[in-house]
Amino acid sequence: ASLALPDRVAELVYDIPARRRLDDLVLTEEIISEVKEFIHEYSNTDLLRSYSIEPRHTVLLKGPPGNGKTSLAEVFATELDLPLLSVRYDAIIDSYLGETASRLKRLIDFAEQTPCVLFFDEFDALGKERSDVQETGEMKRVVSSLLVQMDRLPSHTTVSYTHLQNPG
Repeated sequence: ASLALPDRVAELVYDIPARRRLDDLVLTEEIISEVKEFIHEYSNTDLLRSYSIEPRHTVLLKGPPGNGKTSLAEVFATELDLPLLSVRYDAIIDSYLGETASRLKRLIDFAEQTPCVLFFDEFDALGKERSDVQETGEMKRVVSSLLVQMDRLPSHTTVSYTHLQNPG
């Protein structure tokens, strides 16, 4: 699924064409089972809500570079028939105090209203800044603000994060 992005958001994400299906990837049975369960749960949102249960909508993909994290995010978008929007950190993070938080809020506000797979590739690079003792505090506030704002996203927006494992 593709999406006509409004100007206020288009600069903050890459709209990635999602074409890969689950059957296109070589995965362990355990991972295939987990992915199918997530997709099934998301696809049965109405049934779950009839029992006052919200479907899961956040996925953490972890592993070394090249193991297929981005491909798996694409599978989620394809299988759920949702646009895949990859967050552009270079467009979000700004040197002006407060501008980064404003851009993140625009992105989250959009995702709150628009079903999509919001993909934070290498999220640990952003999160790492928060724990950096040399960091002055702005990035800590930004990451904290982002985490709080993402908590308010409805279940129609699927959020995927990738995290690179520390080598060794």
